[in-house]
Amino acid sequence: MENIYEEIFRLIKEDGRGAIVTVIKVKGSSPQIVGAKMLVRENGTITGTVGGGIMEAKALENALQVIKSQIPETISIDLTGKSEDGPICGGMAELFIEPIKVMPRIVIFGAGHVGTSVSKIALICGFRVVVADDREEWANFDRLHGINELVVKPFEEVFDHVRLEPSDFVVIVTRGHAYDELCLEKSIKSPLTYLGMIGSKQKIAQIYKNLEQKGIEKNLLEKVHAPIGVEIAAITPAEIAISIMAEIIKIYRQNKVQSKTCQS
Repeated sequence: MENIYEEIFRLIKEDGRGAIVTVIKVKGSSPQIVGAKMLVRENGTITGTVGGGIMEAKALENALQVIKSQIPETISIDLTGKSEDGPICGGMAELFIEPIKVMPRIVIFGAGHVGTSVSKIALICGFRVVVADDREEWANFDRLHGINELVVKPFEEVFDHVRLEPSDFVVIVTRGHAYDELCLEKSIKSPLTYLGMIGSKQKIAQIYKNLEQKGIEKNLLEKVHAPIGVEIAAITPAEIAISIMAEIIKIYRQNKVQSKTCQS
């Protein structure tokens, strides 16, 4: 029999998404005992069992919903009636379903001094980190040790290799205004948790003007955090990176609090 804990560890190591189903209470006859566990992956595959039949089918259905919502839940399953799915044990069971939560990604466009500093702090904070740049001498694992993914492509091609997700925090800190504008244009229509761009107010105003002329709606531009980071009078790349990560952590934690409030 597969070791469920090894599979859970493997899933976490691979940044996979899943949920753990645990039998926490039984009454009467039940196909499994208290403490039985089942791992459900995002693709619907499982390791372990909570009893098979209708009980496992309902557990799987609810676990897939928990994976999407990332909100744990407790469900009760009545095994006293008749079922077309197989024999009924005649008891009741209570299951606790908890998501395997993975820290969100920070996608950094630009592997210069600021981008590298952001990647280091992000890793320390536990985020998954993706860095994209077109310069191999800057974008390499020697300089960006520990990051999860590295994309070395012209910025025009980067978005063919990086699929942005709604939970992503996107940081645009390339080496030039033209590349910043390109990355912003390519990412601004994606639903994101955070989108920030480095630059002076004058530079940002010009980029916004250019993008509006290309048909980018003003309400989308208003959601961009630019100039990026919280105001701490930062000067050095490390200080700028700290201000960026402070802003990201603030938004990340606020979202977590709102999620908990919704559960109450």
